[in-house]
Amino acid sequence: KESDRGALQEMNQLELFKPITKWARRVTDPERVGEYVAAAVRQAFAGLPGPVYLELPVDVLLAPVKPEDLQRSHALFSSEPAAAGSDGIMIAASLLNGAHAPVILGGSNLWWDEAQEYLEKFAGKLNAPVFLNGLARGCLAPTHPLFFQHARKEAFKKADAIVVIGTPLDFRLGYGRFNPKAKVVLIDKTDALFGQNRPHDVGLAGSLDIVLQQLTEAIHLVALRQEWFDHLRHVEQSEQAGLEKMMQSEALPMNHYRLLAEVVKAVDENTIVVGDGGDFVACASRVVPVLQPGNWMDPGPFGCLGVGPSFALAAKLAKPDHKVLILHGDGSFGLNGMEFDTAIRHHLPIVSLIGNDAGWGQIRNPQVALLGEQASVATDLAETHYEKVVEALGGYGEWVEKPEDVVPALRRAFSAGVAACINVRIDPTTLRGTVDLMRGLSI
Repeated sequence: KESDRGALQEMNQLELFKPITKWARRVTDPERVGEYVAAAVRQAFAGLPGPVYLELPVDVLLAPVKPEDLQRSHALFSSEPAAAGSDGIMIAASLLNGAHAPVILGGSNLWWDEAQEYLEKFAGKLNAPVFLNGLARGCLAPTHPLFFQHARKEAFKKADAIVVIGTPLDFRLGYGRFNPKAKVVLIDKTDALFGQNRPHDVGLAGSLDIVLQQLTEAIHLVALRQEWFDHLRHVEQSEQAGLEKMMQSEALPMNHYRLLAEVVKAVDENTIVVGDGGDFVACASRVVPVLQPGNWMDPGPFGCLGVGPSFALAAKLAKPDHKVLILHGDGSFGLNGMEFDTAIRHHLPIVSLIGNDAGWGQIRNPQVALLGEQASVATDLAETHYEKVVEALGGYGEWVEKPEDVVPALRRAFSAGVAACINVRIDPTTLRGTVDLMRGLSI
């Protein structure tokens, strides 16, 4: 009733949100609030999961409604899991049966469809190396013989068949710029992004658990790909050796990987890790193991810094028996660190570990590499003691400078019973000289 009258904070929010959501609506009838809420949930989870926007004007929220006037039937989920077409399954199976060097890349929709069991069976029968990104991390155990992490660029360069499951060919996969001769099989919840950035040989749309079951039944069992696996393991071990050198360094301040080597010791199957940062989180994605599906959260392809505390609060509410650890850059903590007030008020004992290099490292390092030290404009920060901020809010905090102090500090933080911050000084020059802003994110 107050539209176009100059009400408090009046603006056309509906049109603002339409371009950046899957579905956006305004409720104008108080009797239909339940109907619209149910529709919003359905739209958020239908097809490719994504955000929706539902606007409830104040006068609609406050309007009295008789119980007998409410509409009662509001199904949150209305569709059955879908299978892929049999013709597509047969084409994909024929293609994969002829492959000598296949590779599998699994993305976030594997987790949404709870398809980890079917991924393992499919990969085992095809006998193909598996790489994971996004929410799919943890869908195959890091100790599984088919799991690979550091040889992805080489695998995509040399593979003759590439199966991409539950993720688009966006910048994280180099826009599909891998072996141009490779056969490409795309599997996802819908075909909306099939063909984006690169032609594919076959696309299979449906519930990922069902589609993987179909494809597993259709392909031949392959017992051995010795040459292919030996080659990738050699690359994997070579990359790991380079990381190990940094992870074992005793130089101070600690480099990013040396700190993360200590963090690894504190991560178990009941630890949810939230990545909220630039360089520090890119490094973490290479060395911190994800031991269970759903135990890794990050901003995804938008890379929105500052989401860590919000993600962590939700994770702790959803899984109160799990430890929740945010891996923060100092820049990202500065964006949303006051949400630790929320954590403390609501008795949610999340823990932040800050890799503090006193700067926006992922931006500063390319600037310095290209233009010299004088070019680090607006990317140098103070070595801020954010742990004292958390302490002042009623939480627990420690400042750490030595590797041997990291794990004890984390143990004290997790046992404190309140939200905590472990702020660790790291070397700002660890990745100096690098000009790739997408380091650690793309192939």
